[in-house]
Amino acid sequence: MDLTVKCDAATRFALLGIDNRAGSSALNSMFGLGKINGTQNIGKYLLVMMSAVADGVSVLPIKSKDGETGWHGHLFWMPGDYASVAAPADASYPINVQDLTLELALNTSIERASLLDLTNEVKIDGSATLEMKYL
Repeated sequence: MDLTVKCDAATRFALLGIDNRAGSSALNSMFGLGKINGTQNIGKYLLVMMSAVADGVSVLPIKSKDGETGWHGHLFWMPGDYASVAAPADASYPINVQDLTLELALNTSIERASLLDLTNEVKIDGSATLEMKYL
């Protein structure tokens, strides 16, 4: 799927990944897919940042744990990560962008059926918010 950000002018920003189903993944480093009966984790997923184009030019997806320091090129967007884009030659800090298109893929894993109560229909209920932060 494509994620598009359009600003009135070029600006530096990051998107904070928030897991709206926190606690429903066996790993804190992955987003949750919800729970069965409020107790059984259905599964987990990662957002994978693929190709990115900013203002018509290919750029590098980057992330940081605090949105201020430690920026580095990385494909996997985990809960609590700040994601942005950088010039391909320097992944150490986000660049100013007006129009961004970022291809996202989902890497999903469902728990083993033997660990889940499947006596009723189970709805996958993953949900994440990507909150814009101006830097």
